[in-house]
Amino acid sequence: SLGRPRPGGTRGFQVLMSQCLLSHRFALRHLRTDTHVKPRQASPQQALPIMVSANGATIACGVVAALSVLAALPMLMGNADVIPESLKEGTIVDKKGALKAMDPDLLVHFARSVGHEIFIFVTCVVASVANNRCALLAKFLTCGMLLSAGWHHAWGNENEVIGQVVLATVLGYFGFIRSGLTLPSTTWGKHAIACTLEACLMGAVALGLLSGSAEALPPALKSLNLGAVQSMGKDLGLAALSVLAGALDNNAPTLCKFLPVGIMVSAWSHAMMDDMQGAKLNSCFALGFAILGFGFPPPETGGKKAQQAEGDPLS
Repeated sequence: SLGRPRPGGTRGFQVLMSQCLLSHRFALRHLRTDTHVKPRQASPQQALPIMVSANGATIACGVVAALSVLAALPMLMGNADVIPESLKEGTIVDKKGALKAMDPDLLVHFARSVGHEIFIFVTCVVASVANNRCALLAKFLTCGMLLSAGWHHAWGNENEVIGQVVLATVLGYFGFIRSGLTLPSTTWGKHAIACTLEACLMGAVALGLLSGSAEALPPALKSLNLGAVQSMGKDLGLAALSVLAGALDNNAPTLCKFLPVGIMVSAWSHAMMDDMQGAKLNSCFALGFAILGFGFPPPETGGKKAQQAEGDPLS
């Protein structure tokens, strides 16, 4: 009796096998359907413009930072070769009625001062590049570069005019055309308020220098010519625009970590020209921003949403 098959055993086995085959075919059809449908749901053509626009502004600002730091490093060492000749003239007239060349020591201090202003500008741009928040910065730098080009044209520096116009064109394309005109929604915390006040202070000093007043300069730079004084105001104004863009684009927490590096370089430059009062003041500013950047957490909301809305070319 043990060797006999049970009645209906073969039939039951066939039914079981047919059910397994049907389940297997249904699973294969479901797998094929999911495989074909999922790529259609996540179309890469819809997300591509936002990604390209954000990367374009970031790359453009990164190129500006790289070119600027290459110009700033030699000037920090006292090399004035990259400074236009029209800015190297002195204020003393010789017997023939021509302006004498700038005093060598004054030229070194001037080059180092311009170098530390450009270095502050670089640190602000790098802070925005590090967080991929360059859409608003590209807009601000476009305006700044065009004003800088106009200033260089007034002083006859044609090579600088061409370079500034090219940079302004690239930044304007990625800042206004690819990134759209939507402004970010700023979260006003400790970091944003501090950076905004710093930008306003830098902007006020820059406007005074652009007007030709040398009152804000240390004693070693008081005898600079008008063009040299205005050039320092122009570079400081670009740095102020970069700080303001970082504050408005919710990048102030990162900016507070990068900005002390540039300000400490400025303190070193002031110390090299025996301006210890300016060196101490800048050291205090650097310490304050370092405490804000590393000692206080950033705000929890606002930044990510603002950057996505700004980088959307359809908005």
